[in-house]
Amino acid sequence: MKPPDAPASPPALVAREVTGYVPALDGLRAISVLVVMLRHFNTFWYPYNWPEVVYSVAVHLSLPGLDVFFALSGFLISGILMDSKGSPAYYRNFYIRRAIRIFPVYYVFLILWFNVLPLVWPGDTRAFSHPVSTQAWYWTYLTNFMIVIKGGGRIPPNTYHFWSLALEEQFYFIWPTVVYLCSRQTLKRVAMGCVAFSLLFRIAVLLMGSKYEVGFLLLPGHMDPLAAGCLVAILIREPRGRLLLARWARPLWLLTFSVVIGLIYATKGFQPTNRFVVTFGFTASALLAASSVAIAVLLDPGTRLYRVLSHPVMLVIGGYSYAMYILHYPIELLFNLSGVTIASFAFLHSRLAMQLAYSLVLSLATIAAGALSWHGLEKHFLKLKKHFPYGRAG
Repeated sequence: MKPPDAPASPPALVAREVTGYVPALDGLRAISVLVVMLRHFNTFWYPYNWPEVVYSVAVHLSLPGLDVFFALSGFLISGILMDSKGSPAYYRNFYIRRAIRIFPVYYVFLILWFNVLPLVWPGDTRAFSHPVSTQAWYWTYLTNFMIVIKGGGRIPPNTYHFWSLALEEQFYFIWPTVVYLCSRQTLKRVAMGCVAFSLLFRIAVLLMGSKYEVGFLLLPGHMDPLAAGCLVAILIREPRGRLLLARWARPLWLLTFSVVIGLIYATKGFQPTNRFVVTFGFTASALLAASSVAIAVLLDPGTRLYRVLSHPVMLVIGGYSYAMYILHYPIELLFNLSGVTIASFAFLHSRLAMQLAYSLVLSLATIAAGALSWHGLEKHFLKLKKHFPYGRAG
């Protein structure tokens, strides 16, 4: 199966990548969404033994995992825009294709969550019943602003993760114009400048004593993984850039991964409330995400990592990942309201075994929901894309 939104293929290191879709990127999506779910389904934060320590490290990798989604967006969207720049209907086709990909699942979920479930759910419906004034933030992709203004504790339960969808949509709104106005070399400098600016913005937020959410949830403070992904898209289209990526992507990955793991150990997690994490830690996370994308794109099909990332199971999960990301946290709430909690697995007599079983059940339910979304909704809307093809500059 070829998952949705197959990447616009860059002029890659070898001929096989010139026109095809890159399966390893869907494998990267699959790992990222599974790591994010692992965090949201987690019920304990303080490990008591080494197996729990290993589990906790995986849980705390969720923010870098989320940055991989951002880096992928920066990489794919920037590549599409650069390759179609100067073509007829540059803006129209980009925005229509994005709407076809993003809106159906998102808005169907909002309709069901805020307007249908309060009418049909038995018992207490306060988790779903919210006034139009609250819903409006979701319908307009401003959830990140709502959290900054109101605080995370005052938003509808199990919808905090929608801040990332809002931030990404705001990126899609402005980035086509940035690419349109910039030459490739200027765009490269802009991308590097955005990475530096995000770090400086987060430092300024910290020094001014503002809420950490300002640096964490708003686009100026979380632009670096998107911009770093854009930088990979630029470099991979240049012979010298491809050589630079081939030489330095793995060392950069090892360095930034070591920094992230070190911060997880030193700060007992990778929490955005920590001043080291929210500043230099997030920069390391952005570069880790971008180097992960570069490595995946440049993988030779004969390597073990390529075979892992392009395994059919990984491709299916990667293809469902968008709907899975939207649905996984609300699905946990539905399970909890139905009486399925971590306590349901007490018969396993081990905290870690209980947690893994709980996460597995919720993950399988999320994959099933993603499959239903893909086959029942998404793939039918995606057929409309053929009417709005990306042009190529003359």
